[in-house]
Amino acid sequence: PIYVRDANGKLIRNNEGRKIYDLGNGNGRPIGQSVNNTRPGVSGENILASLELGSENRIRTSFTGSAYAEVNFLKKFKLRSTLNYENFLFDSHSFDDDLIGSASNVKGRVSKTRNTTTAFNTTQALNYSDSYFDNTHNISLDVIYEVNSQASDSFRGSSTGFLPGQEEYGNGTIPESFGGVRSDQRISSILGR
Repeated sequence: PIYVRDANGKLIRNNEGRKIYDLGNGNGRPIGQSVNNTRPGVSGENILASLELGSENRIRTSFTGSAYAEVNFLKKFKLRSTLNYENFLFDSHSFDDDLIGSASNVKGRVSKTRNTTTAFNTTQALNYSDSYFDNTHNISLDVIYEVNSQASDSFRGSSTGFLPGQEEYGNGTIPESFGGVRSDQRISSILGR
């Protein structure tokens, strides 16, 4: 059930006349009522209350760009340069309210996560092509140089102990957990054929 009901199925209201969320732990029921008093598993939770009182926000941003240039010179040479760039950002904000659910015993919980990944890749390819003996024999040589760089930066944190109406990480009175990591990877390679 979503709201607390008496043994006859009628809604029970609080002192202000509002419906009471059924948390499956006997909350708001007359003492001794056995019907729907408790439920096994997820006691103290109510999905509708979590949706209405908590908040979940996710933002994903992605940008990808590519460019190239090609130059022919000395009739038999061709140089092609390619540049690729990608940036990905993920932001997450989660608020578990201070009244009902798993964070009610710690007066609410806010969890934040941010991940940023940036990749940069450039390739230069030099080609030499020629034909001999009335175009019966062909030769083609390539030298390719590539540089790849990727950087990642992630942060996560949570805090508890919120005053009513507050749901920003910095407004918590008790830092619960935090962490993060940065990593940079670079590689250069040369290929000839």
